[in-house]
Amino acid sequence: MRASMRFVRWEILGHPSSEVTLTARCLDPDCRWELAPTGDHRMGNDTIMRHTACTGHATFARSMQDLAVVVLADRAEQERRVAANKREYVARYAAEDAADDHAHHSS
Repeated sequence: MRASMRFVRWEILGHPSSEVTLTARCLDPDCRWELAPTGDHRMGNDTIMRHTACTGHATFARSMQDLAVVVLADRAEQERRVAANKREYVARYAAEDAADDHAHHSS
């Protein structure tokens, strides 16, 4: 069997069913205040500022998080690989089902 290696370009994208969420925690050593994850960044930032107004605590660790997906930059190659993976998946599980059937009938 022969194989050839070639350069493949990948992209990383935000997952279409995901939103970017904001979380934060107060860094004052005696404070345990945290902002629960929210997709409403304006409201999240307002909540952080209200915490400062109430406590005087002004330093926070903020995190923005999203769900990412890696895809091939060449859409035709991406579709070819997805189709090949589906064929491999179907073949693998068809073989396992056949083996299970044989094991149940042999018992």
